[in-house]
Amino acid sequence: MQDLHLGSTVLDVLRELDTNLNAVLLPFYKPYGITVMQARVMMEISRLEPVAIGELADRIGMARANASTLCKRLESLGVAERSRGKLDERVVKISLTPQGRKILSNVEEAIRESGRQKFGKLSEQERADILNSLGKLNQLLRQIAQSEKVDV
Repeated sequence: MQDLHLGSTVLDVLRELDTNLNAVLLPFYKPYGITVMQARVMMEISRLEPVAIGELADRIGMARANASTLCKRLESLGVAERSRGKLDERVVKISLTPQGRKILSNVEEAIRESGRQKFGKLSEQERADILNSLGKLNQLLRQIAQSEKVDV
């Protein structure tokens, strides 16, 4: 078996996975006029809301200026709203609107149903193997990030 290391082979596979995942997810978000990156940000907002835009940027590994621009776009789409911090008005926080929560809920249910159909074709063992391998890879990457003192 080929030696697997965090080199070009693993990075190539991860890039391809990212590309394929985006291609699979885009049709779920496109009817709402939302990109996969915007949806990812919306999911993170829903987990933390209300969240300071700076903290959100740190959580998703994005420059603060880019996160701010993305949040403005989400606000213009009517799926998020910004507000000033109560203790420090310099802090801008973002939350999802009811429309944003509804879109996420609808899309997550559609993705779950599609996943059941597509992954239902795999055996239980194949599904378990995929989840186990992804979990191990995630754990390894987290350990590497922590040892390199990379903020995640």
